[in-house]
Amino acid sequence: MDNTKHIVVLGGSFNPPTTAHQKIMERAMVAAHAETGIFVPSSDAYVTRKMGKAKTDNQVYPENERAAMLILYTDENTTISMTEYGDDGRGHTYETLCKIQKAYPDSQIWFIIGDDKLDIMTRWRNHEALLKKFFFVVLTRSGVDVQKKLRNHPILRFHAHHFVICESPDKIGNISSTKCREMINREEWDELGQRGYMNKNVIDYIRKRHGKQS
Repeated sequence: MDNTKHIVVLGGSFNPPTTAHQKIMERAMVAAHAETGIFVPSSDAYVTRKMGKAKTDNQVYPENERAAMLILYTDENTTISMTEYGDDGRGHTYETLCKIQKAYPDSQIWFIIGDDKLDIMTRWRNHEALLKKFFFVVLTRSGVDVQKKLRNHPILRFHAHHFVICESPDKIGNISSTKCREMINREEWDELGQRGYMNKNVIDYIRKRHGKQS
């Protein structure tokens, strides 16, 4: 029997983190039979570039605040890694996963992706090494045949055994960091909690630091 420990990694801006991120991590850990989940927030450089494309509600929460907020979503089975902090913001997934692998040399590393990323994975930097060395949890939406996508892809089909597929958690379609920033800017604190978009402790954290009435 294989006793290798499995670790699931969820990367992202987390600007700010939401309950959707937490639910995705929980679902992916089950799918990959993982003992540990690691949230990896992107660097300020990456988030600033990303938010620069947004015309409104483009607040960038700094690295230390995004880390502090993510910690409020962790439990005994999840943690955060600030591996990408201070980098050039180019989103080098392979390098990030290699650093995590180095920290957990005896574990199998699983990276969470959406099914929309399957078509572009082979354009990622060091994609050959990425596909050979690491494993992937594919979050899928209703009606998307991920198995067919993998079978028909000229490269991914050779690595299909490195993928596991799971459906996205229910009722997260309306939750996004963008929507949360919009509501934060309108000071809709109670509604954020009532709708279940964000952890109450995270809402209090942001309200204390960025609320207009604080």
